[in-house]
Amino acid sequence: MHGQYASVRGDVALSLSELLPIPAASQPCAKFGIHRALPTVQQLYESGEAAFIANVGPLIEPITKAEYKAGSKRAPPSLFSHNSQSKVTQSVHAGSTSADGVLGRIANTLASQPSPYRTRLFSVAGNPKILSGATTDPDVISAWGGVVRCENCADLEPSLTNLLSRTSSSVFAEHYSASVTSALNRTEVLSSQLDGVSLSQQFPRTHIGRQLEAAAKVISARSHRGAERDGFFVSIGG
Repeated sequence: MHGQYASVRGDVALSLSELLPIPAASQPCAKFGIHRALPTVQQLYESGEAAFIANVGPLIEPITKAEYKAGSKRAPPSLFSHNSQSKVTQSVHAGSTSADGVLGRIANTLASQPSPYRTRLFSVAGNPKILSGATTDPDVISAWGGVVRCENCADLEPSLTNLLSRTSSSVFAEHYSASVTSALNRTEVLSSQLDGVSLSQQFPRTHIGRQLEAAAKVISARSHRGAERDGFFVSIGG
């Protein structure tokens, strides 16, 4: 099986010496190989704490290769496009790339209950699809600097207030002004709520570690923030 794999992968194939073996049950071969940089995954798999799931992707309905080629069944848009499949994975709506994100929809449902939950969404990895559609804007936090505040806001406040308080006949300008005002206010309040928050848990100085640390600080301040339900998004690429 390794020979077949090497033939298909060509120059980027890993040699047997570059692989860590793990046992295979009810498979065409007796052993699988995983990258040698993943010894922890090897240990977790052998102890029954981890599993591999192959051929995962979004589908609208069950479909075979023949049905896909014939076009007789519904298939997700751009089925073999990584960025399109990332979008529909984050919306959990395989039939549309324009559907709102699943966390955005969950937040709206929580906020619309007969006894609404105080709900906020946070991202430590930009402005992702999964948070789109929420009635309240998500808060974007920096993994390296935490809440990003307005620099020199005290000096700029009179000018900003004068600029943003003007009424416009354009719905776009009004929405922009309201969004900027809300962002300025929220970042100031959230920053003050996180002042002095310390964590007992040490996080690794990696990109994903810093993202998780930033999220943990927000979680630690939940009582001070009066939070009931929060959603967080972190991401590691590749």
